[in-house]
Amino acid sequence: MQPRMSSRSSRRFSTHTTAVLVHPDYLSIALVPALEKRGCRIPDDLSMITIDGYTKRLTVLRSSAQDLASAALRLQVRRIQDPDQRIEHVYIEPTLIDRGSVADMADK
Repeated sequence: MQPRMSSRSSRRFSTHTTAVLVHPDYLSIALVPALEKRGCRIPDDLSMITIDGYTKRLTVLRSSAQDLASAALRLQVRRIQDPDQRIEHVYIEPTLIDRGSVADMADK
């Protein structure tokens, strides 16, 4: 089921987009007011998640700075010790901080 939008916002959001991930986070500082000015209601019309979470109003996926730094340092040391080493991909589990900017799809 498509989210309900005001008639004013439905004219501008013909893509039927229901959610966006905004990165870098500072873009959301301009994006949210611009969308709201056009009648888009977050999360009623559009769910939004950011990375880093500098804006206090949006749900955020945040990775630990310590975990990121530790992985980067470990990989850099390995690369210095063996420049021909294969590229290693590292996954760092982010934490979801729910600030209410994502619609509950069970309600739709």
